[in-house]
Amino acid sequence: MHDLERVSRNIVRTFYDPPPTNDSNDPIWLLGQRYDPRPPPAKPTPSDTPSTEPPTPLSERTEDESWIRTSVDETTRKEAPNGEDPAQYGNWPSAFLDDFESRIWMTYRSGFAAIQKSQDPKATSAMSFRVRMQNLASPGFTSDTGFGCMIRSGQCILANALQVLRLGRDWRYQEQPDAKEHCEIVSMFSDDAKAPFSIHRFVEHGAAVCGKYPGEWFGPSAAARCIQDLANKYKEAGLRVYVSGDGADVYEDKLKQIAVEEDGVWQPTLILVGTRLGIDKITPVYWEALKASLQMKQSIGIAGGRPSASHYFVATQANNFFYLDPHTTRPFLPYRPPWSRNDNHSTAPPTTKSHAPTALEASETSTSSSTTIVPQASSLPPRSSTSFPSSYTPEELATCHTRRIRRLQIREMDPSMLLAFLITSQDDYDDWKDGVRSVQGKSVVHVQDKEPAPRGQEREGAIDEVESWDEDGLP
Repeated sequence: MHDLERVSRNIVRTFYDPPPTNDSNDPIWLLGQRYDPRPPPAKPTPSDTPSTEPPTPLSERTEDESWIRTSVDETTRKEAPNGEDPAQYGNWPSAFLDDFESRIWMTYRSGFAAIQKSQDPKATSAMSFRVRMQNLASPGFTSDTGFGCMIRSGQCILANALQVLRLGRDWRYQEQPDAKEHCEIVSMFSDDAKAPFSIHRFVEHGAAVCGKYPGEWFGPSAAARCIQDLANKYKEAGLRVYVSGDGADVYEDKLKQIAVEEDGVWQPTLILVGTRLGIDKITPVYWEALKASLQMKQSIGIAGGRPSASHYFVATQANNFFYLDPHTTRPFLPYRPPWSRNDNHSTAPPTTKSHAPTALEASETSTSSSTTIVPQASSLPPRSSTSFPSSYTPEELATCHTRRIRRLQIREMDPSMLLAFLITSQDDYDDWKDGVRSVQGKSVVHVQDKEPAPRGQEREGAIDEVESWDEDGLP
């Protein structure tokens, strides 16, 4: 997409960006979970059978009877969390929205400690015009707006893989937003050089290993390489990473060298497959296989989107893909080391005002190309009484989740993307391998037993075979 076209699209979305409506009868798939787009109405119970007797007038009800009737009425009316009207979210199933909102959402941030610019004369030309202009007078980058969307999409992949690994696929943000493991994961991605998976670490590693200058846009391969190397450095994450390279081939021998211990035990491993499924658009022969990738229970999503504008895709319905959009700028997320089980629970976690903008402040100070719903403090999920004290405020955690879904037609997607799958055991791997091999159409992931020898390198034993043939052929 050219800069002019992208700017024009952003201007239109700034003034007109209605949420998508549920206008299809096809099932919805979100990271291996299936949702009925039209949930069947609840079956009436004997108590729901219409009575021929007229209802008791409100003025004649006893206190207990009024409470019971009000509770029942509210229960039947509550079709979305916290009593929200599902119509405000496009009549999408509440269970689907809960699952979507539970995915960790990484976006542009601003106000963090500066990332120093490169002194290489080529660095400036590698930046987009927008990034050059907005950082013209600054010695460093205090925001990743304009260049960090693929990094943020990569963070989404890694954060959600850790969330599934630590909290399980069925964990829901609405029920336990301040879960200890959830806060620990968020702290790993805070906008501080001390955080193992921060924007600072990605940019630093991209410059050192991938040839990406600070302020330069990452591609899928650079994002995958950074995810792998940063995860390898931070062993405490408990996750190994396999990267397919520049193609869609997964070599089983190389994968098992990473994933399987000497005793044969499979360790949780994130498989990242960078691929290109067309020239300027996704070739239709790949459509079914790409949709099937999000239907697999091992799926962690797709980092892709439009040219030079990455999104994090987590769900599909028919030919539509639903995504979390990183192109929203919010105040930086501070680094808060996780609380341990031995901490004094009577001590409140730090809540310095300058480091803890409320959700309202975040939404008011954001500069975005899109309209995003950020829950207000009064509508945030209640704090769980069984969780440990949170190192983050509810408002801070709310900036990492959104109920606002976005949708993109598959024909509009850029063909270059990064597919992610989390494999936790040998059985899980066998199931995933069968799944990628049995898709309709042309497969987007190819599993091979071994990596072929580099072109021009003779196969082991080939010389001996030729010599034997020569000897047998002698008169």
